[in-house]
Amino acid sequence: MVDMVKVKLVKTSIDLGVDSVHTPELVAKVMKDYMEEHCNTDRENMVVLGVDINFKIHAIHTLSIGDSRSMQFSMLEIFRVCLLSNSQGFFLAHNHPTGEVEPSDTDIETTHVIQQGAKTMGLNMLDHIIIGDREVYSMKVNGDLTD
Repeated sequence: MVDMVKVKLVKTSIDLGVDSVHTPELVAKVMKDYMEEHCNTDRENMVVLGVDINFKIHAIHTLSIGDSRSMQFSMLEIFRVCLLSNSQGFFLAHNHPTGEVEPSDTDIETTHVIQQGAKTMGLNMLDHIIIGDREVYSMKVNGDLTD
């Protein structure tokens, strides 16, 4: 005998204030507002925002909650959220509880690994945004994403 499994997306609706995101500034605002309302920002949080090819938002999900200096998450969770919500692309965002937005070497290296994995899965990683107290940092705008 083999167990038969059923994979199912369970949706809960929330109002993000917009239906689609077309600029890094709007993505950053949506992600920052979401984190302030749904996450403990005294710890690092990683959030994924899944979109279709027209940048219509299909899903938002908190992937990980860490401590004040780091967090762990699975790349598989990013892809699971995107695939189950029929998202063709995604934005990642995480906060730095220190308030600084400069990415660490680990932030950049991890982003490159995720981006390559996404390509393999047929998904498009659109940006990785770091959220600080007063600023945000877009890896796309600052040239940290590979082509």
